[in-house]
Amino acid sequence: MSVSLYNEIDQNKIRVLNIHKIDTSKNWCKPVCMKNDQTKYIKSENGDPELLICVTFNGYVNISSIVVGCVAGNSQPLQIALIKNKYNADFNDNDYHEIINLYPDPESKIHYPLSIHNFESIHYLAIRVTKNCGSNFTQLHYIGIYGTVKKMDLPKPVHCVYCGKCGKMTYGTNVNSENPLKKLIRAI
Repeated sequence: MSVSLYNEIDQNKIRVLNIHKIDTSKNWCKPVCMKNDQTKYIKSENGDPELLICVTFNGYVNISSIVVGCVAGNSQPLQIALIKNKYNADFNDNDYHEIINLYPDPESKIHYPLSIHNFESIHYLAIRVTKNCGSNFTQLHYIGIYGTVKKMDLPKPVHCVYCGKCGKMTYGTNVNSENPLKKLIRAI
């Protein structure tokens, strides 16, 4: 069952490149209950409509869909491209794992499904706004990332015995003689 991965995002590691005001870089990242708040938004630099939003998760997640909340108009994103598990993604990266064409969504209701096999075990996600509707800047107020948290099974402890004295006496040269190491292992 897919849920909002808002709580899995490391808020201190959010990066947004080509943003108009640096201190607004986290404005897109909101809990679901605040997704329609359009007073907090991110905006690209004037003259360049591209944005690159880099997200680090606290662990590994499987992403099933993404929501992009934006007001209809020339500044709305028209297309986004996703880059997975590349820590320092920048505008030179063109190795997209998925490209999504967007529709106006001021109420942040449209879930764009992702290929689940492409977005398993994700720790870093870069969301690049590649096009908008013709304005010289892009503006959006919400990005919702939905999926499941990947549970990691911790390895079970391994019990082993170390024999510090190896040599002829341990292994012996006589095939019929019993190996003392075998006696020790049987005793355990």
